[in-house]
Amino acid sequence: MSSNDTRALFIETKKRLIERLNGNINNWGSLVRQIVRGSKTPELLSQCTKTFANHEHAIGNTETHIDRILQVNKSMLQPIEPKSFDL
Repeated sequence: MSSNDTRALFIETKKRLIERLNGNINNWGSLVRQIVRGSKTPELLSQCTKTFANHEHAIGNTETHIDRILQVNKSMLQPIEPKSFDL
């Protein structure tokens, strides 16, 4: 995987994460509106809490995957040095 591929994957992952976070923010906005109206608050609160917990998990996984990709990319870019054998 080249550094350009890694960068593209990182950018794509970042975009998807931002989209999911925007959805979560919209859900929180809906929660606030429902609280003000006083209807279906428990169901919406439960849904928003689950969504938020899923995002937290996704963010952690994304960070782990990006770290792994960067490690692999770094190891692929290092020149291979011949080993000397002592006889």
